Amino acid sequence: MKACIISIGDELLLGQTQNTNAQWLVEQLAMLGIPVHLILTVGDDIDEVTEALSFCAHRANIVITTGGLGPTNDDITRDALANFLNLPLVLNHEILNEIKRKFAERNRPFTENNVLQAMLPLGATALANQVGMAPGIYAIKDNLHIFAFPGVPSELYDIFLHQALPILKQLSFSEMHHFHFLVAGTYESYLSTQIKEFEKALPETAKLAYLPSPGFIRLRISCNKDNIQVVENLIDKQLVPILEPYLVNRENKTLEETLFEELKKKNLTIGTCESCTGGFIAHRITSVPGSSAIFKGSIISYANEIKEKLLHVPENVLSTYGAVSEETVKIMAQEGQKLLNVDICLAVSGIAGPDGGTPAKPVGYTWGAIALASQLYTYPFQFGKNRLQNIQWATYSMLFEALKLIRQLQ
Repeated sequence: MKACIISIGDELLLGQTQNTNAQWLVEQLAMLGIPVHLILTVGDDIDEVTEALSFCAHRANIVITTGGLGPTNDDITRDALANFLNLPLVLNHEILNEIKRKFAERNRPFTENNVLQAMLPLGATALANQVGMAPGIYAIKDNLHIFAFPGVPSELYDIFLHQALPILKQLSFSEMHHFHFLVAGTYESYLSTQIKEFEKALPETAKLAYLPSPGFIRLRISCNKDNIQVVENLIDKQLVPILEPYLVNRENKTLEETLFEELKKKNLTIGTCESCTGGFIAHRITSVPGSSAIFKGSIISYANEIKEKLLHVPENVLSTYGAVSEETVKIMAQEGQKLLNVDICLAVSGIAGPDGGTPAKPVGYTWGAIALASQLYTYPFQFGKNRLQNIQWATYSMLFEALKLIRQLQ
């Protein structure tokens, strides 16, 4: 099986919206053993979308479109799909009633243009949308399987995972197995040199993918069912010993999910005192469902006066050592631990940039501290020059340091 992805929307061509949907779909299809051979991006034009469908039909067994299923004039995907299939659009009354129910449930007025979202090519299957209004569409033409999804990521994810995935599993003849590793505290270039011998030893049919983000790297090793045992042996003997100092988990889970599980298992509470990260550490922790069981709160001490008044950092410490210093973050962590009444408190202060750096403390210079029980730990970091990436690096670096400390507890 081969797949093509067609991303639809003028906003994609204008650079106003990042095409994260295509990236996500490629990853999902790879886990099914379905390679993506082509990704096209086209504007909100019926003829262009129809032409893109025809172009992909000669190159793949599966075509997936994203975007253009809403109720406005620029939502033309269903019309283009009907043109390509040479079938009329018909009203699906069951879908229409469901859309009306959702509007009533959300106390929003139903307008007639929403009827468009219940129109499907004759014979096509509606894929239920539990998050938004417009359903996805599944149609078959000869041996071509076409899936049309809304462009809103949350709606795409819901429809794909709950409606399309069972269909795609039946279409996929390649049984692929995937090993996942999440690592932190290292860099992609360094890590690749460390595990190059392991990579060379993998069977030809196995593939190692690096999926780096600021602060962590996800490794995915894919192999067919015939090589699972061989790859497992190589992982245990060659890969795990190298990854051990950096290993977050061996599952397809996030760093914050892993931290949450460790905190809950050991019945510990956590809080944060943040300067340069502006609450992003707290945001990542609280993004995990159930985090209220372990997270108590955060103090965003962005300005020095807040560090002084709320966290009791003495003025002479700030004037002598600066807000970005080991001395300052020590006090932030200790005071935060007391004020928030938590077992562990993460504190961070840094120069996120792009301005504010000095020769002694350039952009990216950051200090972190962790107060755990009666112990205090400090961490100096030097990140890069990109503000957003520095915030992400500081966040995930501190979460990883906290995870390591918690794992050491008996």
